[in-house]
Amino acid sequence: MGICDQASIGLGYELAVQVEDRKMPALAVAHVDSKVTRLVLGINQPNFEFRVYEDFDDLFNIIVKKMETL
Repeated sequence: MGICDQASIGLGYELAVQVEDRKMPALAVAHVDSKVTRLVLGINQPNFEFRVYEDFDDLFNIIVKKMETL
C-alpha cells in the first residue's frame, strides 16, 4: 500500500515495480485534496487500485475492504 498525499517519484516507481514486475497487488490512496504524481495515476494494471479518501474513517474503510478481497 502506498499513501500518495505528497508527490513522490520514488513511491510511484516502487508501486509500478510491485504490480508490473512482481505481479503483486497494490493499493494506493491519496487525500482528495492531494496532488498525485502522474507516475502513480498512470499505472494501468489489473492488480493495482488507486482510491481517494476524505477523512480517516474513509481511509480506514478503504483499507478494510481491500484486505477483505486478498
